[in-house]
Amino acid sequence: MGIEMEVEREYTICMLYANYMKNKQRITRTIRTLAITVMLQVFCACIFFTAVAAEDRFPNVSAQSAVVLDCSSERLLYEKNSDKRMKIASTTKIMTAILILENCDLDEIVEITTEHYAEGSSMYLREGEKVSVRDLLYGLMLMSGNDAALALAYHCSGGPDSFADLMNVKASEIGMTNSSFRNPNGLDTEGHYSTAKDMAILASYCMKNDDFRKIVGTKGGSFAGRYMTNNNKLLHRLEGCTGLKTGYTKSAGRCLVSSVSRDGRETVVVTLNAPNDWNDHTLLHNRAFDAYDKQVVGLSGMACTDIPVQNGKSPRVKLNYSEDCIVWIADGEKVETKIYADRFVYAPVRAGEYAGEMRIYINESETCRVPLVFSADIDEVVKETGLFARFIRHLKDVVSGSPF
Repeated sequence: MGIEMEVEREYTICMLYANYMKNKQRITRTIRTLAITVMLQVFCACIFFTAVAAEDRFPNVSAQSAVVLDCSSERLLYEKNSDKRMKIASTTKIMTAILILENCDLDEIVEITTEHYAEGSSMYLREGEKVSVRDLLYGLMLMSGNDAALALAYHCSGGPDSFADLMNVKASEIGMTNSSFRNPNGLDTEGHYSTAKDMAILASYCMKNDDFRKIVGTKGGSFAGRYMTNNNKLLHRLEGCTGLKTGYTKSAGRCLVSSVSRDGRETVVVTLNAPNDWNDHTLLHNRAFDAYDKQVVGLSGMACTDIPVQNGKSPRVKLNYSEDCIVWIADGEKVETKIYADRFVYAPVRAGEYAGEMRIYINESETCRVPLVFSADIDEVVKETGLFARFIRHLKDVVSGSPF
């Protein structure tokens, strides 16, 4: 009897253990399922919120292709089909204008011939008329004169074909890697194209030229006996608008390049084939300023670090920013700085000489570089270790008239 009870007790214990292990496995599977479900929900939520944040930063636009460029850092803040080759219509004249400004004198006189006549928009040049390069540039950029473009091309290089060669050389020089120019006015021609990104690069480059900036920022005035009104409506509608250029052909659609300057910062917006371009530019420029905050990394003359000076009358020298270093960042963006300079220098060093550079990264992408310069003159320490060296030093003092 005792043996039977012992066997029954062992059997009961085994059954209880088996049920425990079975329940444990079921509970474990349930916990794993719940954990995976929660992780998927969190992952999806992160994707959703990231997408919403990116969408909130810049609105949808009507343009087939568009970019927003911060001119100080050359950083693209927004892109939509930015590398797609597109027709660019009269925004071509941005390139025409900068080439003329860099290769011709504004006071040179051009005599108009019938070769300069062109279809489309015009400043209505007349055969035999004599017009300065300056006034032709105003006719080019304010009235979008196709005739002015031809007159300038003939004057600068002998004709539109040779001028187009100059345009392509310039495009390559300034980093427009996906553009091809065939004429100076932007009329539809096979092989004449650019991209929103390339046009932003061009616009940023051109706005550094004072004469170009003055012309495209002019709202209206009398030039070559004509009153001209700038076709760029944003000069009247958008706070801080500083220029640039409109364009349209039936196949290219509405094209627009514009620049806006506020609080010492300038942005360029390019839209290609944009039915609602005025509104697109207003929204994109405003978001470029509203969604980004100014962060001062360093100011011109401010010290950013110091390094040892070997054999110098001072043991260390400061490295100063040679220019203001300011970036604009949006919420969630991370700014990092790295100094590239020698670990030490040998005396002598001279104030203002190049000493290295500061590189600024936003979200691990290099945004800009600022040269660093030495803050002070530091002369070399002359060490006289022996009798002969002191004797030579004494002779030098005698010859130079220095006191003992």
